[in-house]
Amino acid sequence: MSSAWRNTYIENWHAEGRMHDGDMMRINSHMSRRARQILRGWANETGLAADEPLSALDGVSAEDVEWHAIRMFWWLLNPRRKLATDLTLAELASSDLADYEEEANLRMGGFAWQVAERGRDSGSRGPLRTALSPARTGGVSPALARPGGQAAGCAR
Repeated sequence: MSSAWRNTYIENWHAEGRMHDGDMMRINSHMSRRARQILRGWANETGLAADEPLSALDGVSAEDVEWHAIRMFWWLLNPRRKLATDLTLAELASSDLADYEEEANLRMGGFAWQVAERGRDSGSRGPLRTALSPARTGGVSPALARPGGQAAGCAR
């Protein structure tokens, strides 16, 4: 998510003064919360629970990951999306919207490509687990867990 949002033109807009520090913090906090909601919904659709072992990712297909990346991409790039500051993305981006779209497309597409490529060589491990390793160990995703350890939208 950071590679498709925070570490993009958004940083330039912040540096240019389109957003003050407090605005940047509010927008990023909201983005993180909303991204977790989207991830939880996707995990629920694919049958993943936050407290499952990492091996549970073996059952997730590259197509499922691609669908999640596409969903996240369209949410990120919706020009009418209201940011936490009550501006829309289009209002904040102004004439830079197409440039941001191109950069986010490259980054989200790169993630989906990495999952597909690593999935081809994953053997008995699923494509998502192979793409994430060795970045994560342990459970499926702390991002899916709510405080108290209950996974949102996932049956236990």
